[in-house]
Amino acid sequence: MPRPVLSTGPLGMAMAEQEAWKQLYDYWLSKHVRGRPPTRAEIDPLVEVPRLAAHILLIDVVEGCRYRYRLAGSAYWARYGFELTGRWIEGAVPAEAAFRDTLQAVHDDGLARLLTASVTQHPDKLHIGIVLPLSDGAGGCNQILAGTFFAQEVADSPRIGRLTVREILDEAKARQLGEMPVRMGRSG
Repeated sequence: MPRPVLSTGPLGMAMAEQEAWKQLYDYWLSKHVRGRPPTRAEIDPLVEVPRLAAHILLIDVVEGCRYRYRLAGSAYWARYGFELTGRWIEGAVPAEAAFRDTLQAVHDDGLARLLTASVTQHPDKLHIGIVLPLSDGAGGCNQILAGTFFAQEVADSPRIGRLTVREILDEAKARQLGEMPVRMGRSG
């Protein structure tokens, strides 16, 4: 599978320079089975990529359109001051609504997404998140593996602003290379 295609310009360069999200993405790619994303049983990120564990989210897909945090790494507690595990992602604030919409898109089309949010007062710095579908083994998506990598060195506020959705996989480029990503989710 080709490396993710990133936007050009300063924003794209900033994303390319961030290593942690790429490590989680590469880990997820390495666990693909015959071209399909891994199931939850086929990954163990807490053991296999422990350096990233504090930044990992495991999200349950409930009835195809609701989302609940099954697991949230310690970076989220440190950032927000409360536990996310077990909470529903309802979209009560704009950033959460944008995240919920991203989860729905990942569930529906089975494509990974990269999320970015500029750091207030530092537009050249980004908080970066990655959202990766996990297969249910039957062609659908029943869980999502995600990670958020905060730009801690310049961010003092827990407010990250509205998330901007950026697809990691550029379908036009994939078609050009003859390597379309495996899709999951509802058909038609």
